[in-house]
Amino acid sequence: MALRLLLNSYQGNGFSIQFHPNTTYENFVGGLAPVLTSDAMGFRFAPQPGFLMQAAKAAAENPEQPYLLHIDEVNRADLAKVLGEAIFLLEARSDEPRELSLPYDFGEPGHDRLSLPDNLYILGTMNSADRSIAIVDVAVRRRFAFIKLWPQLQVVQEQSLYQAKPWHSQKFWYHCRVGL
Repeated sequence: MALRLLLNSYQGNGFSIQFHPNTTYENFVGGLAPVLTSDAMGFRFAPQPGFLMQAAKAAAENPEQPYLLHIDEVNRADLAKVLGEAIFLLEARSDEPRELSLPYDFGEPGHDRLSLPDNLYILGTMNSADRSIAIVDVAVRRRFAFIKLWPQLQVVQEQSLYQAKPWHSQKFWYHCRVGL
């Protein structure tokens, strides 16, 4: 659904990532990462923008077009650690523009500053059958709207690889309904 939304409603302006238990602040916002060099050490650490910084830059380059950052399995990462102080930027109702000071200079366009352009939308999706949804803290819940989308039997049957055997679709529906 999110990929269809990205392609149709956002005309492909954006990208999709997936969180997992090892997703870090450095992956999502930005941080130091090894960069190959030709010296004796063979590498050095340099600031590398994360997915959020990349999305903010891409959205800012074309402010007339809406831009989507889709985060699949958003509840699988430790959101407090992954978002860090960037959670401040996700406040839905703010009268003033919000901007963060970053610990490193990430180069153009923001150097050591990060703000989110108005045309950047963030969509987090999760499987509500996963019990880790209960762990999503209040600070995150306050900044996102949660919408429940339930499976539709007709869609499952139409898209099923097992259309010749309708009991497969019914079994799938049953498992989805009871959360197995």
